[in-house]
Amino acid sequence: MSCLAVLLILTILQASVITQSENFIGVLSGPERSGEQHQYVIDIEPGTLLIVSVSFKSLEGVGARIYAAISEPSGGNYAYADELLASSSSRTLNLSYYFGSSTDARNVRLLVGSVADRYAPALIRYDLTVHRYRLLDMGLADAGDSLEAPLMIDLIDGERADDAHILSINGYLSPSGLGNDHADYYLIRLPVKDDYVVSAEIMGDSSSLINAYIRLSDGYPVSRISGSGITAMLKNAGEFLVSVETYGASSSIISYNLTLRVSRLSNYVENESRWALINLDIVVAALLGLAVALLLMYATGIWVSAGKDRKTLASSYL
Repeated sequence: MSCLAVLLILTILQASVITQSENFIGVLSGPERSGEQHQYVIDIEPGTLLIVSVSFKSLEGVGARIYAAISEPSGGNYAYADELLASSSSRTLNLSYYFGSSTDARNVRLLVGSVADRYAPALIRYDLTVHRYRLLDMGLADAGDSLEAPLMIDLIDGERADDAHILSINGYLSPSGLGNDHADYYLIRLPVKDDYVVSAEIMGDSSSLINAYIRLSDGYPVSRISGSGITAMLKNAGEFLVSVETYGASSSIISYNLTLRVSRLSNYVENESRWALINLDIVVAALLGLAVALLLMYATGIWVSAGKDRKTLASSYL
């Protein structure tokens, strides 16, 4: 991963807390200094961004290939980087991965290694630094990435305004290549079963590629949100689902804010009617004002015209 990508990720983490930092130092040599691999096993909680930095220093030899990996217990790699290390030179490899709720993150392996040749041996020192950041949706947990495992929210926890519930949902997603958390699902439990109107607005980083969906409790999508001004009607609902999903690639972890305004249909219609009447009163008042102004202008024109006629008549007698 490039230094720019690491900086973009660190920008997200300015207000986050490093829950744990670890440091490991070692020397890569192997049989006849032909290279070897060192392994460190760690456990990761869901909702954790793991950032790994490995600094290599060539101590002896003509050079070697160095590598670092965040590896799955099964043997595949979550993230991998390698590079050639010249004699007496230094290099740093940076890796990161965001572990979502579906990840079996036990026994994650951190691999550090070198590949040389007994005819061109190498002795390499490394300094491995590991940072773990907790990025929790709603500050509670990592929201589930499927209909079967949503993060449950009681709407009574939201704020009230104008007979509507206002709920702000903050969370994180990882684009392709930086993690496996590509969708967050929330189950919104309503105070009572009734007809509701839901308005929604989604905001994210300027480079984010995200959509949100209002869904029925069975997962069926009612509307897609890619900005603001989206309204959905829910009939006889006691709960509904909301999902936030990312698509495409990005160079950083994505943070988002989804604002929901939930009103009972009866209150929504009443408020809309009240605003319609207020707007109608404003329009009527404006039209009356315009009519009065036109009448005044018309009356003024008649008076001026009559004055000119009197002056003309007086001039004819002189």
